[in-house]
Amino acid sequence: MINSNLINKVHLGDCISFMNTLPNESIDLIVTDPPYGMSYVMNHISIKHDAIAGDDFEDTKILLEKYFNECFRIMKPNTAIYSFCSWHKVGWFQQEMEKHFQLKNLIVWNKNTHGVGDLKGSYGPKHELVWFAHKGRSLLRGNRPVDVIDCVKENSIEIGHPCLTPGELVLTDDGFRIIDDLKIGDLVYSENGKFNKITEKYSWPCKDYVYKIKVEGTNKTTTATGNHPFFVWRLENKSKLDMGTANWVNAENIQLNDYILTPVSTFSEINNGKSDIWWWTAGLWLAEGSILSNEKTRKKPNIYPSFSLNIEEMDFVEKIKQEFPNVGVYPRKEIGRENSMEVVIFEKDLADQFIKLCGRAKNKKISIDVLSATKNQKQSFLNGFIAGDGCMVRGKYQIKTSSKKIASLLPLLAESIGMRMSVYEFDDSNRNVFINGRKIKTGIYYSLYLDKINSKKNKIRFITHNNKLYSLRKVKEIQKITYDNIVYNISVDESETFQTCVGMSHNTPKPVDLLKIFIEASSNENDIIFDGFSGSGSTGVAAIQSNRLFIGSELEEKYHSIAQKRIDDEIYAMNNMNSLFEF
Repeated sequence: MINSNLINKVHLGDCISFMNTLPNESIDLIVTDPPYGMSYVMNHISIKHDAIAGDDFEDTKILLEKYFNECFRIMKPNTAIYSFCSWHKVGWFQQEMEKHFQLKNLIVWNKNTHGVGDLKGSYGPKHELVWFAHKGRSLLRGNRPVDVIDCVKENSIEIGHPCLTPGELVLTDDGFRIIDDLKIGDLVYSENGKFNKITEKYSWPCKDYVYKIKVEGTNKTTTATGNHPFFVWRLENKSKLDMGTANWVNAENIQLNDYILTPVSTFSEINNGKSDIWWWTAGLWLAEGSILSNEKTRKKPNIYPSFSLNIEEMDFVEKIKQEFPNVGVYPRKEIGRENSMEVVIFEKDLADQFIKLCGRAKNKKISIDVLSATKNQKQSFLNGFIAGDGCMVRGKYQIKTSSKKIASLLPLLAESIGMRMSVYEFDDSNRNVFINGRKIKTGIYYSLYLDKINSKKNKIRFITHNNKLYSLRKVKEIQKITYDNIVYNISVDESETFQTCVGMSHNTPKPVDLLKIFIEASSNENDIIFDGFSGSGSTGVAAIQSNRLFIGSELEEKYHSIAQKRIDDEIYAMNNMNSLFEF
């Protein structure tokens, strides 16, 4: 007989020890998501179980052998068990579960979104697997379900959901933007090497530790909740960069000298038929260009690309003339600008083409059209930009720009053609700068350092993983900070991932509705449902919503608190709903 004090409660502690206290044949249904023996394992909605210590599946096997043995003992005759598993370990799960149960189905959950993985060597993962088995014979309730279940991700509102603190930067097609300001429909850079739409945005209060991560190659940081995962390359041999493993690792488990990965962009190349000099000129215009208009003399004014160049840069003018013969050169006469000239290309529609590629004025940026150009075209574009805003410093190019959008997106361009780029932000707002007696406007600017991919001097490294190229930034500092404020997260179409200042991060939940399908198909109202790896408590929430009872276990204290609160809140909501119909 089950102790009534255990009903609708999540036990804090080791699941095996707790299960040993439960009577034989006392549980009506088990729905569970155990560790898979991988470095990053999903649990029912948002809280993740890390792999067993040492990331060794042999240790995981020992735990799960004991777990399934105890599951069989505490289950009543003619009942069922559902166990999530990874396709990597589906065979081992089958062999272990067949020792105790009669396997009936390998259920496929179609999540309707693509996961991450080898983009060119494997199919895009859209599913997860669930073993369904009987102890004896368990009859299904209601209409017979099919073994492929379409169920979209739920809109998560748990405090335990992985998230970032306010002000943290996410890479969009408009450069890095703070997560607070992002909206549904905005495009963010994802692990598939493309920009994908935000489908949901969440915010809620969080009182817990957060982790501030700093990597080499930038002076920007990212602060995340402990359970927010990043794509990490961890070395097996510290002297050999190519000997390591790539896994999703929660912020609280990231270590110094880990590397956080960023995918090199994978946009399909589109050749617009323009010459290398055309692209070089477009890059120069991004750095030094503006728009000249004859709007004062025409009702329908023409606009032309204009460049502000030093008089010693006549070689730039000659190069431009190779592609555009109709070029005007006008020395500047303003005080302090006697050594400069304005160069105008009088070619119809060229300004519109450059604006499409690069924006204009304060909204200049690098568009997806540039990132989708051929390698030679992108190289020419970058060379043109360097010619305008770059110089050689100690064997590598240094670029300075005041544009966050350009500084954010230029590394994607450089890395896609085999270059490496570090980006540092500086603030000169409180410093007075004068040139020829004239005060120059100061503020935030960015210094970018560029060199070849095989240079040993640059602090950014590259690795090929699953036939896909990633840049690596070594973790140099991690701060654990007490936090009590709001946090944010987003869901992203096609790839539940988004780029931060330090690298790629991840966000994928499982829906309560999926768990309710299992519970309602294999149990009756007031039956007892058990989950030994309760995580954030989604199995318990699904049980309460289905008018069942629940018993759970969770090893980690903070996840236990989240799970119990969710279950208590659901019971309160259900009781209030029932009271509406009492007369």
